[in-house]
Amino acid sequence: MKNCIKEAGIETGYIFRPVLKGGKRCRNSALTGEAISRIIKNRACDAGLDPKLLSGHSVRSGFVTTAGLHNAPINSIMEQTRHKDVNTVRSYFADHEKFKNDAGTGFL
Repeated sequence: MKNCIKEAGIETGYIFRPVLKGGKRCRNSALTGEAISRIIKNRACDAGLDPKLLSGHSVRSGFVTTAGLHNAPINSIMEQTRHKDVNTVRSYFADHEKFKNDAGTGFL
């Protein structure tokens, strides 16, 4: 990822930014939640998946679950995801317990 950031000339600010039509310039702002949802749904369609089953929330909750699997501190996760309510994160964080010692561990 660091090479991509360097290649893009990003020294500060957001990594994922809106790209203007034609792809020649990107704005110095973050992607909106709506834009992220559109991207995820479009990629789901490209992969032959039902886009109704995925959203930006899927990515966010997946990140929290994966971070929990890797024993990341909950405050660090909240800083990354910008969650305000620790109870919300705890509900996702608890999801990672489902995957511990799972028969599929190590497949990927």
